[in-house]
Parts: sequence; C-alpha cells; structure tokens
Amino acid sequence: MQHFCVLLLLAIVSGIIPQATQSDTEETVTGYLHQDLLLRCDCKGLNRKIGFKWQITMEKGFCYLNSSSGDNTCTRPIETFQNNNIDNCSIRLTNITQEDNGTYVCIFTSKEYRRSIVYLMVNMTSLPPVVNMTSLPPVVNMTSLHSAKESNTSTESSTRVYFPIIATAAVLLLFGCILTVLCKQRRNLPMMEVNQEFTSWNLRRSSFKEKKEMSFINEEDDGEP
Repeated sequence: MQHFCVLLLLAIVSGIIPQATQSDTEETVTGYLHQDLLLRCDCKGLNRKIGFKWQITMEKGFCYLNSSSGDNTCTRPIETFQNNNIDNCSIRLTNITQEDNGTYVCIFTSKEYRRSIVYLMVNMTSLPPVVNMTSLPPVVNMTSLHSAKESNTSTESSTRVYFPIIATAAVLLLFGCILTVLCKQRRNLPMMEVNQEFTSWNLRRSSFKEKKEMSFINEEDDGEP
C-alpha cells in the first residue's frame, strides 16, 4: 500500500494525473474480488480525431490506453465499448484483484478538455450477498392456488346456475301432473253423462215395455166371456 501511495504522489507531482478542475468529475467505486467491474466515462460530443485516453495508476504501476493511436500499455485485459457507441468511453475490468486498486482517469475533448476520475477500491473481504436458498421460507405455488381458487369459483357458479334450473323443472313437472289429471277428468265427464242418459233411456224403455205388457194383459182379460 505504501508503494501505491508513493506512485500516486509521484504521478500527481509529475503531472501524469493533474489535480481535478471544475470541469472534472470524480467518483469512488468499490469492486469485489474476482468480479467484473464497469468504470463509466460518458464522453458525449467526443472529438473523434483526438479520441479519448485512460491513464491508470495501480499498485503494480502506471499504464495508459489511447483510443486514437490504439496504444495500450496495460498488461491486464481491458474492454472498451466505443465500437458500439461513440459517446461511451467506459471500460470494463474482468476478474479484478487487489492490484487493480488505484486511480483511473478518462481524458477526452468535446467542446472543452474534460476528465472523469474514478477511484477504485477493491473489497477483499466483503463479497456481494449470496442468498441461502435453504433458509428461505417454502415457496407457495401461486399457479396452484390460482387454479384452486378458479375451480372453487367455477363450482360455486355451477351450483348457483343448477339450483334455479332444478327448481324450475320441479315446478314444471308439478304443473304438468296437475294439468294431466284435469284433462283426464274432463275427458271422463262426457262419458259419465252418456252413461247416465243411456241408463235413464233404458229405464224409460223398460217402464214403457212393462206398461205395454200390462195393457195387453188387461185387454185379454176384458175379452174373455
């Protein structure tokens, strides 16, 4: 760490990393061991002829990356994004280690000379929190609950629909039975009247026949000497 401080001090004194001005932006970034890290540099309106440059002072020394000339004196892999977006001068560090601690300065020219200074601190002990799946509460299958709820709702709806239908059918059946009985009674009534008239006619006929026979007998009695 002492060597890093000495290198940083020498870089500032020698002018490699000039002190921040009002047009500069400063940012402190914390990275985690063996993780990838993006160092942002928004260079909107970049002068393409001049390009941009990253000046990097790390524990293991100083290096730079020049986009216009294509020079790269850094031994560690550094990924750029300007091929996809000319206004993006950011870089990505892969599998960072303790040696990546340092100061990263993005230098570019748009309407004026600009610098974006990033102070990288690699956290050697605290890693991003990892979720312990065994300690999580049991996951409720919302799809099953939703299906069960829909099934119960469908059953209730079916019951509500079937009950009026059954009641209506019962009423219609009862009405049909009553109507059938009335129709039968209505059909039997004329037959009863015919039977009564036929019986009355037979009685009158029998009475007439008896009277005729009695009259004939009386006439025979009168004709005897």
